[in-house]
Amino acid sequence: MRTAALGLIGILSGLAGFSASAFAKFTPSHVVIVVEENHGSGQIAGNPNMPYLNKTLIAGGLLLTNSHGVQHPSQPNYLDLFSGGDQGVTNDRPVPGSSMSPATQKPLTSGNVAAALIHRGYTFRAYSQSLPSVGSLAYFSDGKYSYNAVPRSNPGAFIYARKHNPWTNWHVTIV
Repeated sequence: MRTAALGLIGILSGLAGFSASAFAKFTPSHVVIVVEENHGSGQIAGNPNMPYLNKTLIAGGLLLTNSHGVQHPSQPNYLDLFSGGDQGVTNDRPVPGSSMSPATQKPLTSGNVAAALIHRGYTFRAYSQSLPSVGSLAYFSDGKYSYNAVPRSNPGAFIYARKHNPWTNWHVTIV
């Protein structure tokens, strides 16, 4: 979460605080935020194995190289980044009112980036690497199958974890 945290906060603070006339001079067609957890900027910027990130996103935008999470483990940091607060979460377990079972999950209702953008007339899209299917509420995935609990047989096989995708804890409704 090091590279993009402060950039997102700065961009979103700007979106929330500027009037429409301030955007008349420059209105971006897209804002892309990439969060690379547990990687320093030296592992990403200039890495030949990340050509799209380097040749397109970094070359055409902003690169922050000294951003860090403020809590451990990671889930509270992602909630802070997306909603401005950790929602009372201090660990990587399901958020309060939620559970590992998608059937009993209750969405958070506090303000968040997606709701703020949509309220201002923008759209919000999230892409989660290795999400098992569109709209999945799984807590873990090995890229093929969804799991609502960590299987004991191979707990290190997960390449997707919901705790890194805070937007899945809200359901945005525009009235």
